Amino acid sequence: MATKRFPFKTSTKVFISARITSDYVKKACNDRVRILSSGKIDEKEYHMTIHSFFLNSNHPYYKYVKRGLLEQLKWSSINTFTDDIELRSRYGKYSIYAGKKNDFFVREFGSKVDITAFRMSIYKWIQKAVGGKCVCSHTDKIGGQTFYFYSYKGTDLYAISEHYHGRGQIKFHVSLISSDEYYKKYMNVSDQCEYMVKLIHRCGKRINALSHIKVKRDMNKFTVSMDNGITREHEKRDFNI
Repeated sequence: MATKRFPFKTSTKVFISARITSDYVKKACNDRVRILSSGKIDEKEYHMTIHSFFLNSNHPYYKYVKRGLLEQLKWSSINTFTDDIELRSRYGKYSIYAGKKNDFFVREFGSKVDITAFRMSIYKWIQKAVGGKCVCSHTDKIGGQTFYFYSYKGTDLYAISEHYHGRGQIKFHVSLISSDEYYKKYMNVSDQCEYMVKLIHRCGKRINALSHIKVKRDMNKFTVSMDNGITREHEKRDFNI
């Protein structure tokens, strides 16, 4: 029996991300990728995921939520996040995160930001889109994570993983390079993450520091994107902030 990987039989994943637009920060990211890939790279776009959850694509009200997020959502109604927020990363704070298809080498950032108000503003907008209150119906363990399911009119409408659920702070990260770009090169290294960090540190002050990001200064676009893994539909909408 195949392992269940998504909360719904037909799941659409929603990402809300902040796109890095600062030339200084983008160069800092590109510097590190060039070191790890040992060569020239195309200019990449970098972002931070602020929130993510799954929609039930078979729910009768799915189209209203989709239209609400991609067409009708007003940035002013969810802008509880960007008030001069500073994100900091201490020296050598890198990790390898597991992805759906590839693993990612990331730079981690800490913050005292309480993300609760931003999350709640998204859920309130979903309720506005469907015209009623969504309630937490149950939890389920999927792929090693606990998911919280919220239903509308008796049918589960969306599910949130434990990483993005609840009150409190959030760990931010910027994905730098994926395993399909570095894996073969470092496949015989026992601790890939430690090895790659050492390669970066050897370059010392020759590359831009990547330790401090201010949201309003270094990011001026937020993106809502929706990815349907069944039909391969991918749609997105940008907000200027």
